[in-house]
Amino acid sequence: MTQPQIIRRQTDGSIDFDFYRAEATALRRQAMRDARTLRTAGLAVAVQAAVVGLVLGLAVPAWLAARPQASDADIRAAKEQPMWPLRARAEQLRLRLVNATGVSAVH
Repeated sequence: MTQPQIIRRQTDGSIDFDFYRAEATALRRQAMRDARTLRTAGLAVAVQAAVVGLVLGLAVPAWLAARPQASDADIRAAKEQPMWPLRARAEQLRLRLVNATGVSAVH
């Protein structure tokens, strides 16, 4: 069921254009305020993203430069070292587990 549209009229029966003009002006101003608010919020987000990008752009290279870098000789020496310290530590942990649980066959 459709309801009849109520049209505001003046006392002489003519349409009250001034009322509708004032209402349209108020709605237009509200839309402009909302648009300005959204634009300002978007600008704030863009500025925050730029600041974060700038901070990361300056901080990360400085942090990477401050880290100690291994030389080629250090890398070669590490590759040539035997793995026995790791195997000895694994055996220590296995023995500790056997002593704690009493199970001798650990897979």
